[in-house]
Amino acid sequence: MNQPVRKSTVLIVDDMPNNIRTLAEILSGDYQVLVATNGLDALHIIGSEEVAVVLLDVMMPEMDGYEVCKKIKSLPIGKQIPVIFVTARTEKLDEAHALSLGGIDFLTKPVHAAVVRARIRNHLAMAEMMRTLEQQKAQIEESAAFREEVNFLYQTDLRGPLDHIVSMINMLAWNTNLTKQQEDLVLPILRYTYKLSNLINFSIELHKITRGRYLCRFTNFDILSLIDDFRTIEGDFLKKREYGIHITIDGTPRGDGHTFKVKGDVRLCYSIINAILMNIFTISSRGDRVDIALTTIKTDDHQLASIQFHSQHHIIPNSPETGLKKTLVAKKDEMRWEHDLYAILRMMRIQEGNMSLESTPENGSLLTLLFPLPG
Repeated sequence: MNQPVRKSTVLIVDDMPNNIRTLAEILSGDYQVLVATNGLDALHIIGSEEVAVVLLDVMMPEMDGYEVCKKIKSLPIGKQIPVIFVTARTEKLDEAHALSLGGIDFLTKPVHAAVVRARIRNHLAMAEMMRTLEQQKAQIEESAAFREEVNFLYQTDLRGPLDHIVSMINMLAWNTNLTKQQEDLVLPILRYTYKLSNLINFSIELHKITRGRYLCRFTNFDILSLIDDFRTIEGDFLKKREYGIHITIDGTPRGDGHTFKVKGDVRLCYSIINAILMNIFTISSRGDRVDIALTTIKTDDHQLASIQFHSQHHIIPNSPETGLKKTLVAKKDEMRWEHDLYAILRMMRIQEGNMSLESTPENGSLLTLLFPLPG
């Protein structure tokens, strides 16, 4: 035997019996009707019954409809319940005030039966749709979180074997007994394994940071050594495309033996430097160069190390963190920029530093990293 369909519950809140009777007669055929003659009773019913919609009078003694609505919306369960104000007041300011408190609609007395039924039916359908969307959103987020955790586990499992491969290829690459043909084979393999290792480390580090699981290991180190590592690993790539890297320290071209020490996490900074330079060079033209300016900035209470990367191209895509306008670049490169800019910003902030961007068609793009100086 089929179970009868359970009717949705409408709560009528009004201190006037005639108003309650009118609304109850309109709705009783389609809905289960509950009644409260004051705000306290209404709140008690909402806390104990499954109320689908509230029809709320404005003018009531002790606690008016505005205050009742505010209290309903302060309840966890009340946030999802549509509140429709029913009142003889017709001022637009009254309606605006009702809607600002969380009311979803505003009906004026005397009510019209067809209008009341239609409004309730529409708002119940909308509320059901919103509940469905929230459930779907929760399912999607749960599924996405699960996939992200699985990817994180796979990346973590890959990092160990890959580090061993990088180490062995590194030993092979520095073998002085290799022939020219063997070097031409080994060095590209070394470059691509480093690149793969960097991508995996970058993803693992960002995953840990976004979940509050990354523990910064602060040391004082030479940031120039990380730029030199990039030059060494990507040397063949830079040479073939005739890319250049020009470095100045406090306005003076870098010389032999120069260092520029900062305070930070070396592993994160290695990922940051690689991500910035690879993103710039990936969409650069043959013969382009990146100018890197290292300076010390004095503020009111402390000093900072500034690392600026300048490219002649206006290449920075749209980002919620920067507010810059979107530029026409390849879709894959655009997505990579957006992802990496977000990651770099998070990585800098966890090191007590920061990142900023300036990008115009006239002046190109300037990306600035700010680090604490060694204490």
